[in-house]
Amino acid sequence: ATLGNLTELVIALAALKAGQYALVKASLAGAIVTNTLFMLGASFLLGGLKHHVQEYNRVSARMQGGLLFLATIALLIPSAMSVADSAEGARFTHTLSVGLALLLIVAYALGMLFSLKTHRELFASAGHDEEGEAPWPMSLALGTLAGVTVLVALVGVGLRIDTRFGWRRWALTWRLLGITMPLTILAGVWLGHVWLGYGLATAMLLGAVLAPTDPVLAGDVQVSGPGEGGEDPVRFALTSEGGLNDSLAFPFVWLAVALALASAGEPMDWGRWLALDVLWRVLGGAAIGALVGYALMHMIFRSE
Repeated sequence: ATLGNLTELVIALAALKAGQYALVKASLAGAIVTNTLFMLGASFLLGGLKHHVQEYNRVSARMQGGLLFLATIALLIPSAMSVADSAEGARFTHTLSVGLALLLIVAYALGMLFSLKTHRELFASAGHDEEGEAPWPMSLALGTLAGVTVLVALVGVGLRIDTRFGWRRWALTWRLLGITMPLTILAGVWLGHVWLGYGLATAMLLGAVLAPTDPVLAGDVQVSGPGEGGEDPVRFALTSEGGLNDSLAFPFVWLAVALALASAGEPMDWGRWLALDVLWRVLGGAAIGALVGYALMHMIFRSE
């Protein structure tokens, strides 16, 4: 739960640096509504589907409720004081907001110290006959953490692009994705299979991993921050392609997995790879992402 809103924090810092205060306020409101209503309701629903009776830690609920009440009061006080139009009132509201922000940070830090260090025994989860359940393997945990980190980085890359979406305006990006990247994957497969002597599955995985340009490490050739301008065609193409190419590389990663299973004796199902890994995971994921992005844009910007 401590890092549950890490994505919102990264987005808020980038938006504050660009002066997008309305976006930060909308992100905070969305995080509050999501955590207090949607996530709580989803936890009740999913827990009820598996367990007939659910038990909750009262100490943890009281502490979290107290912190939430303190945060609510800290948000309401500056809003109530902002009705003053005088310059002195504005300066006082700013000073009060900074002081309350520091108070919330200290309260959160003390709450974490209380729950994780000094009185951690009071916050143990109630058992549900799952003590024998095997924990996640380290590889799965690290893979999940790496995937979430990449998603956060891609969100930051998307926020930096000012050029509006358009098939012609993004023509260079489509060329990089549709022509250059598949050729790079084929070159990586040939390099691994012919020169390095790898098997076909390993060579396919090598080409799929090396082909995408990394949007995190290629910061020097990316566009500037949001709203700063200076998006020349080369920088814009590299930035936009760097944020989209991972989804195009994933089908080839799954193809490498299918080839490895085929080499172990399992039949190669090309239809399943094409339908699931290419059409659904790429086109379906792009469609879902476009719908969710458009819905968030409509709620955040059209409501202003």
